[in-house]
Amino acid sequence: METTQPTEQTHLPKKTVFFRCFIVLLVTLGFALAALSGSVYILLNGPSPRARAEAGEALVSHRATKWIAGLMLTPEELEQLGAADAAIQPDA
Repeated sequence: METTQPTEQTHLPKKTVFFRCFIVLLVTLGFALAALSGSVYILLNGPSPRARAEAGEALVSHRATKWIAGLMLTPEELEQLGAADAAIQPDA
């Protein structure tokens, strides 16, 4: 029986490895962003008016997340949610 000697391993350059890791990270972040925006879109435009109202009020009530509601809702809908939020919190 003849045994074969392992051949010399070829290593990828570090540049290629870093580039591939960057691409994998970028694609993963892209899919996560798409899943998150799809979830918000379904929540804000879905069949349940109560879930839509609660999610919209939660997004509009905070300055940091107000822009997310602005992506998915019309200005008239945002005004309605803002008026409902102002009625709930009169001292704001």
